[in-house]
Amino acid sequence: MIDKTPPPNAEGTPIRPPILFLIVDCLRADRAFAEVKLAPDRYLGRLARRGYLFTTAVTVAPTTTPAVATMLTGLYPFEHGLRGLLGFARPADVRTVAAALREAGYWTEADVAGPLVPQLRLFDEFDEYRWVHWREASLHGPRGERIAGRVRELQEAGQPWFLVVHLWELHEPRQVPAGFHGPALSRTVYDRALAALDARLSEVFPDDLLTDAVVCLIGDHGENLRFEPRGKVGKGFANLLWWRPTRRLAQPIARRLIRYGAHSDSKRLLRLAPRALITHGHHLLEPLLRVPFVLAGPGVPHGSSDALVSHTDLAPTFCQLAGTWFQGGVGADGLRFDGSVDADRRVFLETAWLTPIPGVHQIGLRTPRWKYMELADGGGGAALFDLETDPRESRNVITRYPDLARELREELRAALAAARIGERMTDESSALVERRLADLGYVS
Repeated sequence: MIDKTPPPNAEGTPIRPPILFLIVDCLRADRAFAEVKLAPDRYLGRLARRGYLFTTAVTVAPTTTPAVATMLTGLYPFEHGLRGLLGFARPADVRTVAAALREAGYWTEADVAGPLVPQLRLFDEFDEYRWVHWREASLHGPRGERIAGRVRELQEAGQPWFLVVHLWELHEPRQVPAGFHGPALSRTVYDRALAALDARLSEVFPDDLLTDAVVCLIGDHGENLRFEPRGKVGKGFANLLWWRPTRRLAQPIARRLIRYGAHSDSKRLLRLAPRALITHGHHLLEPLLRVPFVLAGPGVPHGSSDALVSHTDLAPTFCQLAGTWFQGGVGADGLRFDGSVDADRRVFLETAWLTPIPGVHQIGLRTPRWKYMELADGGGGAALFDLETDPRESRNVITRYPDLARELREELRAALAAARIGERMTDESSALVERRLADLGYVS
């Protein structure tokens, strides 16, 4: 584990490093560091070279709100209660990492976008919080200069700080500025948007600005790229799911496909129907779960690990880097940097109750080798995948290993037996959140 005592400076006084926490919405692990060969001198490449990379990091939910709530609380969605996008807020008895860091002398701040609205009360324990409308959330615009200036101010203030920045460039509609268009750069709109973001991060967060800071970069969830558009025509077709005049017709069709596949016992339908759509949130297959995760800075060695880790590990790790302690939930712990693997690690999974394209509510359990998942309403659509021999999840082996499936099912249901929901929002707050989600295309 990380030593809970911060490293000393030249005078022997413990250093509490500034912490920059970058959450990239919709960032897939394979796109960030493997399949797409981004420029090695750009931000992601440099960060990975000097930091510690966790190559088997998974989200606990393929939807932003429950995933970010887990990052900040160390709790699973069934523990903190924010299990969807609408209707519920953080309970008063659920503590966030901001409260612990403030007690340790940190200034805490968040600059977020999309569904991370004030009514969730997820950022109430931060010293400062800004929610940005998605039309103003691009780092390629004024927001990038504002955040860069704010980091300089924090560095000059002389107080340790914790800054959360939620990046929206890869979310629909993806942000691809001039200079990054065309198939010569990359094969899909998603990859071009990622290349542009990578370049912009180098400008906003130059290395010499953050020499004494810990930088953590992670995705909140992956993205379904099976039908990712490759040009303007494809992009226009994909936008039919989100354009207000057409989404009332397009989204119900997508919803039927998802339900049909998720309820089916056919391996082919289970594999294809949920995947034959863009976006995220509607199933627990690996493209939506695997996220990139890298830490770099004081107290973090260079290296990598293929140990199974999740969003629940972030809050305890941040506090250990800051020389304090944080109580997470089931299985949450500060991360190890020695390459060791916990063969018994369990990560519980669930889709949100309300997703961009409402479909079915799935629950699951992942180990380093196995993944079990089923429908939350009665346990239908059960599937077991051997991720070691079948990383693409093309073969449902539940009939071959019935005892293992039963064991994982019982463990999953035991964990969810004490599940809670958050505090109910007022009717006024719920209505406001629903309007903002409708503006994002999340609800019709």
